[in-house]
Amino acid sequence: SSLKIFKYIIKMEESLVHNKYHTSISGCFYDFASCFYGIFCPCCLNASNLAAMRKENCTVCHCLFCFSPFWVRQMVQEENNISSSYCVDCVLTTFCYSCAICQDTREINWKRMSQNNADYNWS
Repeated sequence: SSLKIFKYIIKMEESLVHNKYHTSISGCFYDFASCFYGIFCPCCLNASNLAAMRKENCTVCHCLFCFSPFWVRQMVQEENNISSSYCVDCVLTTFCYSCAICQDTREINWKRMSQNNADYNWS
């Protein structure tokens, strides 16, 4: 039952934002470190994403102030000109919390690398 829901969410996500994010929602194999971090400490990774979007250093305050991953995701999308649906983002951040946070982390890291003129290919 939950596997069917997850497959449906992935299908929705890929149909709406395919080729918008540089990796898919299920692309944890592209970055094991953030995947591991997102699975075992998603609040901390979300706090790190929030700090990155605000161009701040991640502090204890970011971790203690549990900011909604939905709104952090909106910030990532706005910053990177990614179009998506509020409905899809709400479902992803509710039912695929860690995966959505990890996808945002990969996008933030990709942007950092591209700004540093690094020749990094996620494929």
